[in-house]
Amino acid sequence: AAYRTVLRAIREEFDAQDRHLWVLVHGYDYPIPRGLAVRGWLRIPFENRNYDLTLPADMLAATQGMAEVIDAFNTMLSQLPAEFPFVHHVDLRRTIEQAWPGSPENGWANDLHPVDEGFALMAARIDAALEALPAAPPRV
Repeated sequence: AAYRTVLRAIREEFDAQDRHLWVLVHGYDYPIPRGLAVRGWLRIPFENRNYDLTLPADMLAATQGMAEVIDAFNTMLSQLPAEFPFVHHVDLRRTIEQAWPGSPENGWANDLHPVDEGFALMAARIDAALEALPAAPPRV
């Protein structure tokens, strides 16, 4: 609902000025809740729900849970262009996995942030999406 509220406001403002722009939205890649971040951003919520992330089965379940969250978020984002044709969704999932096949954990600096090369790969996907867009978005 928050995305739709913001996008409606953008549309109204730019329509009032007879100006048009592209809005890119992107989700994220699949994080691994190892607890490497300073605050244990992803690890602690799982531990609070009695996951023991030192156990391979619990780590697998937590990682799959994060993938479900990321998939749901990307599904929502990918539906926005149907309502807002000036919106373009960039899918960043599997960026890290493709660069570090078999060991995606090496592409993550911590629970939420990729290593510099991972950020560069995600930025390259966004750059490619920008370059592929027509010069002007559709008028709505």
